[in-house]
Amino acid sequence: MKKAVSIVVLLCMILSLFTLQVGAAGEPATPKNILFTPVTTDSVTITWDASEGATGYNVYRREAGKGTLEKIAEVTTPTYVDTSVEKAHDYYYSVTAVNANGESAGTNEAFIMTAGDRAVLLNYFNIKEIAGPACRLRIGDLDGDGRNDILAVNTAQNTSDARNPRVVWSVTAFSIEGEMMWQWFANPEKPLPNMWITKTGADEPCQIQDVDGDGYNEVVLVGNPTYDPYKSSNVSTSGDVFYILDGKDGSIKHQKSFAEAGLGNNLHDCIVLGNFDGRTVNGRDVNQFMVLKERYGNIQVFELFDKETQEFTFKKVWGYNESTKGQAVAGHMPLATDLDGDGKDELLFNYTVMNGDGTVRWKVPNEIRDEEGNLLGTATDHVDTIQVGDVDGNPENGLEVVLGGGGAGMSTFCFTADGELLWTNNIAHEPQSLILADFRTEAKGLELYGLDRRNRSNYPVGHDGLFLVGSQGEDLYKEPDNPQGWSTIVVRMPNWTGTWAPLSLAFFRNDQANAADPDKYPDATENNWLPSIYDGYFNVLFELPGQDARFMVANLVGDSRDEIVGYTDAGDIWIYANGEAPMDSLVTGTPRQQTDFLGNYSRYPTDKFEVNLAEREPAAPVAENVQGNSAFINWTPVIGATGYTLYRNGEKIGDFTDVGYQETDLPLGTYEYTVVATDGTVTSPESYPLTLAIEKPVAQTDKGLYNVNETITVSIKTLDTVTRVGLANEARNSMAVDNSYFGVDNGDGTKTFTVTLALGSAGTRELTVLTAGDDGELTATDTTVSFTVSNTPIAPPEGDSPKVISAKLVSGAMKVNTPITFEVKTNTDVAKVAFFNESGAGLAGSRTYEDADGVRTWTITLSIGSAGKRTLDLKYQGNDGVWVDTDKTVTFTLGR
Repeated sequence: MKKAVSIVVLLCMILSLFTLQVGAAGEPATPKNILFTPVTTDSVTITWDASEGATGYNVYRREAGKGTLEKIAEVTTPTYVDTSVEKAHDYYYSVTAVNANGESAGTNEAFIMTAGDRAVLLNYFNIKEIAGPACRLRIGDLDGDGRNDILAVNTAQNTSDARNPRVVWSVTAFSIEGEMMWQWFANPEKPLPNMWITKTGADEPCQIQDVDGDGYNEVVLVGNPTYDPYKSSNVSTSGDVFYILDGKDGSIKHQKSFAEAGLGNNLHDCIVLGNFDGRTVNGRDVNQFMVLKERYGNIQVFELFDKETQEFTFKKVWGYNESTKGQAVAGHMPLATDLDGDGKDELLFNYTVMNGDGTVRWKVPNEIRDEEGNLLGTATDHVDTIQVGDVDGNPENGLEVVLGGGGAGMSTFCFTADGELLWTNNIAHEPQSLILADFRTEAKGLELYGLDRRNRSNYPVGHDGLFLVGSQGEDLYKEPDNPQGWSTIVVRMPNWTGTWAPLSLAFFRNDQANAADPDKYPDATENNWLPSIYDGYFNVLFELPGQDARFMVANLVGDSRDEIVGYTDAGDIWIYANGEAPMDSLVTGTPRQQTDFLGNYSRYPTDKFEVNLAEREPAAPVAENVQGNSAFINWTPVIGATGYTLYRNGEKIGDFTDVGYQETDLPLGTYEYTVVATDGTVTSPESYPLTLAIEKPVAQTDKGLYNVNETITVSIKTLDTVTRVGLANEARNSMAVDNSYFGVDNGDGTKTFTVTLALGSAGTRELTVLTAGDDGELTATDTTVSFTVSNTPIAPPEGDSPKVISAKLVSGAMKVNTPITFEVKTNTDVAKVAFFNESGAGLAGSRTYEDADGVRTWTITLSIGSAGKRTLDLKYQGNDGVWVDTDKTVTFTLGR
């Protein structure tokens, strides 16, 4: 019996397993290899691989910032064209496969931006006459006001820099408005920029960083005071000097000549600053080690300040000048970064990775082969680009290192932080300008944009082309040949839209065509390629003018979004932003911390890319549909965030999944809004603030019912920027009121005006409040005051204590020593009334009254001997004979 039961149980288990397998296999698999191209201003074309067993597919979409995907299409083939999108708009997409058994899981959400020009020209200026031609730029907060500035670097040498890089002759600091802040010359006795230079093709030994830890940026450079800017002949200079300049005014903080340090005058190819011992100064990590090198060799590392005393030292700590067969010692820009997370930087240069103490961590051999001895790639000559990041999308195994070669027949390599080869890619003939980022959000890991210099010959033979490589080293895209030349440069735009969706900017694509002999090639420049911004699928989202311009990307304005700075050898500088933006919004008075990329800037892209919400502050919120005391507070979504917290004046309003909040019934005043993004475990930095001024005045009368010609007192509360108020009648005509210029500052950003007027006709009235700013011109607001004017005298209730109802000026020539008549209304318990001048003295004059219906109407006649604007205070006595202050005043002007 037990055996029979066991057989039944076994059969049930087998049947159950069979059922589970059929169920699991019944639903189709999630679609793979989803692509979004072409993307235009009004459409997004989506394709993917067919899923086995699928009978159809569902396409889902949500606007960026909305919490829920919504199905927008059901299709039977693996393609869909979404034509319901808006220009220059941000969306998320996901696709599922379906059949009779159900629906698969969706593809990872892909962040897609539709095409459309989002670039607004904020400013243009020219620096040639001040700073010289062919300047290269550095960007950083020089004066410590919280906003980035522009440093123009003018070099000394006028020889080719292919083997002999240029040394700095002068630097000139500009605000982003184009105003010169200061200028420094290596030889102040010859204060003329090098006006003979026409172009440079290498880096310059100049960086902006806070190297002494005082919280303010310095300018670190190698200059040459022996250069003569007044001579036009090409010169090879000697006598290099290392300088640290104060970023605020360009004064010299520290200097040391190479001769004094026992150095030759060829260690000025570039400057790299790093932190090789994990030191902190004033609680901040500070890069106090400097790397200098010759063009392709002789790496030298210096300690700038003593760790204990913080005295300037410029002490050599180690060097490296060992070559490997077929390889240069150094490539172009070294990278100082922390690969292993121990708080100390390693130094990456060419095919070598050094520890911070000068020991070799690992090197790439000349030839890379697999276990069977097959050649995978060649690591020869020199490296043009070094990129570090979590390429494979697996944070558990640390960071990866990507190297792009600088010569023909080179490969692109990806290594672990410990030097283990992950992959080799040979899509490019000569890979350069590599930039690493999360260009495709639906794909695991990071993608790599790069430039392939396919032929360096003169026009029309020379050409290059862009390429795109996936996180596993797979080919994603290869651009057809660029017929205009081979000098393209590619840079990363980390946060153009405020979403932190990276883009690629390619420029300088026409160098050979522009330089071609116009007699021999008259049509060379007809098809010039404009600088273009690409997404992760090689869709051109928009173009920029400036076919012969170079570009830098940095946050200049201050809402976390990037701005684009274009500049030419002729001194032109353009600043573009993603929409209108006030250029002074970041002037906070607190120094802005320099970014790693801008602090070790190079024309050869060399840096670390990290996907970390904890370092991605949202863009500043914006106020939309501001009407009266309501506004819609909106903010830009951040990739990777699942929620947001909104603050008003530092107080939390609430947590949200979407990106908007409707404010209503805000009192008059100024409000500051910030937002942070969260993903459940990590919180972003706080956004830059939105300042919202609710300008709707608040107005009220001292009571609701008045007699004809009785003084009506209106209290009007405004922002403290208002200089004058007024009132308009129902026909929108301005009315005469007293005290319209005398606002009292409340100390909270508001003022209170107390104005008076009298109306000679009865009825229910509604007056509109007018306000004026510095220009003094009154304009209507949407604030009104309502009250009733009656022909019937208004008597105070019986048993009231003495009370003043109104006071006003009735008649007079308004000259000194000439009678002026006033009317005052009180109840009958008032025994005497009188006016007092500005000094508190009572004014003598005639005084009579008449009683009617419980109201005592006084007629007072005075003669006043002082001209000018006068304000009299009204006081009264009851039966006790004590003078009592009132809130009634009369203001007028007397002439002579």
